[in-house]
Amino acid sequence: MMKENYNNKAKHRSAWFALVLLMITALPITAQNAAKRFQGKGGILWYEVVDATKHTVKVTYENTNAAKPEARQLEFEKDNFNNGTKGGDEGADNTYKGYSGTLNGTITIPETVEDADGTNWTVVAIGTCAFINERGFYVDDNVKNKKKLIRLDFELPSTIEHIEEAAFYQAYACTINFPEGLKTIGRQAFYRSIMGYYYTYRTPKFRRGVSKKSAGKISISGQTAIGPQAFEECSREGATLSCPNIRYLGYQAFKGSGFSMEVPASAKLGEQPTDPEITAMYADLPGVDKESGAEAFAQCKKGVVTLKEGITTIPTGMFENAFKELDKFDIPLSVTTIEERAFANAGIKSFSELSKVTKIGAKAFENGALFGDFVIRDNVEEIGEGAFKGNTNLTGFTLIGSANCTVGAGILEGCPLEYLDLKNVNSTYVKSHLMNLSREANSGTGSAKTLVAGLPVNVIVYLPDVPNISFADDQDVNFVKFDGTCTKLLLEDGVEYEFPHEIKASEVVYDRDISSFASGKNCFTIFLPYAVKLPNGIRAYNLDLQTKRTTDKINEYTGKYIVEEVYMFKSIPDGSKLEANRPYLLRITDGQSHTFQEFKVIDNPVVIAASGNDKDKKFNRLKPKFFTEGKNDPSYVFTGSTEKLQRGDGQNSPINNPWVLGRDKVTGKDLWKRMPGKTGADKLIPPFRGIIMPKSSIAAAKQFVLLTEEDNQTNGINDVTGNTDVQQGAQRIYTIDGRYVGTDFDSLPSGIYIMKGKKTLKTK
Repeated sequence: MMKENYNNKAKHRSAWFALVLLMITALPITAQNAAKRFQGKGGILWYEVVDATKHTVKVTYENTNAAKPEARQLEFEKDNFNNGTKGGDEGADNTYKGYSGTLNGTITIPETVEDADGTNWTVVAIGTCAFINERGFYVDDNVKNKKKLIRLDFELPSTIEHIEEAAFYQAYACTINFPEGLKTIGRQAFYRSIMGYYYTYRTPKFRRGVSKKSAGKISISGQTAIGPQAFEECSREGATLSCPNIRYLGYQAFKGSGFSMEVPASAKLGEQPTDPEITAMYADLPGVDKESGAEAFAQCKKGVVTLKEGITTIPTGMFENAFKELDKFDIPLSVTTIEERAFANAGIKSFSELSKVTKIGAKAFENGALFGDFVIRDNVEEIGEGAFKGNTNLTGFTLIGSANCTVGAGILEGCPLEYLDLKNVNSTYVKSHLMNLSREANSGTGSAKTLVAGLPVNVIVYLPDVPNISFADDQDVNFVKFDGTCTKLLLEDGVEYEFPHEIKASEVVYDRDISSFASGKNCFTIFLPYAVKLPNGIRAYNLDLQTKRTTDKINEYTGKYIVEEVYMFKSIPDGSKLEANRPYLLRITDGQSHTFQEFKVIDNPVVIAASGNDKDKKFNRLKPKFFTEGKNDPSYVFTGSTEKLQRGDGQNSPINNPWVLGRDKVTGKDLWKRMPGKTGADKLIPPFRGIIMPKSSIAAAKQFVLLTEEDNQTNGINDVTGNTDVQQGAQRIYTIDGRYVGTDFDSLPSGIYIMKGKKTLKTK
């Protein structure tokens, strides 16, 4: 009985083992061999089986630590450093490198590889973390490595279809070819990698004295899907990438990278992916925006990215915080939608005309570097909340929009505009919400709050031709009705103004502190856009060309004698009219303190002429109007503007730079100083001032001499004191040819000198 039971148990065990064996043999071959790893016969690379049935493998790491989280936590101090002694290779910790830091030179990946059993496998992918943190090493070979370079290059076979997650994470891939049949580039595949260039070193042991050398353009020629963060912070020092046929551009794909590249229409920007191979790359990124192009070039500062025609959408955050300082970004004519945050915080000064764009998303251009005037034309149907908020260099904003255009709240909040032009707005919604207008930040509702509330009082708002426009108490300041009338126009000194339309103001207020000029020892300049009467006790002067004469000095470039032009500030009759849009030199003559309220307007209403469209293309500012009196064709002019003026034309030579009136730091006397050609908002010449400048570079080559009026004294352009020398009894001395030699007559050698306009002979 016991024997029978034992036999039954044995039979059951045999049946169970047979069942298990049957189950094992019934498993797919892929599952049986999925974890199989081997080193290629006669090579250094390791491979992992992808599909045993198809005999396909992917390149994988040799060092299994490469798959640990610590490998992606490894940090390199600089892109050109290894993590050894002082950033060099000596003593480098290779614990978390794909091949323990042994790779160098050119790594050629074969199409097929043979394992130890003699089986051939086709290489179809570069596996996860395969070459993570590999940065090559210095070979001390004065024959083959005379340039003291360190580089790691990769040659991929045409059989490669996928480059998996973190495959080249923080690795050097100075040159690498992407096969035409490549289907996907996985998440962080080239995170902080170096592509398109390599480094040479003066002291390679410690990777010091570094120089960047181009390794040529990188090309992705196939219909490849670029996964999320695939090239994040890759090649930050600048490289060129060509990808004319990519089919998808993942979330933050090139965030912080330095590539210059063109994005083709085939990338399907703004579309959500449906391909399982693409969506699978987001397995560890729950909740992020998967639409093609989302935040794709965020924080990119180095390269230049161009969008090709055929693209219809600029996705969410695509260029957020991108570009350090870009003069212009061309938006293709095919683009109809600019999504939320598309260009937020971007360093772009101007854009091509948005002639086909119908939708501008919320915060699309928020905190940008928009420079000059911006126009929303009648093609736009929607402007999202805060779309242009915080653009501090935006000077003018014109809104037309379509009849159905909707406008979100705070689109211009924090923009110190010169004007907001609603004169020709089409939006029914905007036009129906222009009642009880107020600048108070917490006032108004709907479009009234959107466009007016929170704007500084100096911003001039041009209103459309609609009934029932009204204003809150004491708020009807710098609002210009459709017919050009304005109840009160307030002009703040130091604030820039451009006038796109004529204004007829019932009252104009301009204030400026001139108390420091009461003694009459110093002059000041003024440029106003409207006419006023010169108050008693203040004298005004125009710049007048007196004569042209040839000097005995030869121009070293032309070989011709230098032509000298003599100018004089000549007074106009006291109590005269100071004309609009022309500068004057002013001096207080009665020793009393005066205010600008004494400059009474002449016309009623006060007419402010439209500024016109004559702008400097380089700086996008109104060109100043030239005024001077005297003989025809002066080379130098006295001019001014209601906008700030550049110190120069942006060229290396200061020949076109203007002169402004200041004071000598030692003597306190007036001094006309030529401005150095510095740029930047804090280097601009303030508005409502007069300056002297050459009309052209050719004119500026002529020598400039400035005389005072009363005694016809000669004054150098960098030492013009107006009338103060006469008042103080200074006796400036000049040679017979007009050269200033000082004030100490006794110290001069024998000769004929000019003193107080008279010839004086000195014999000893």
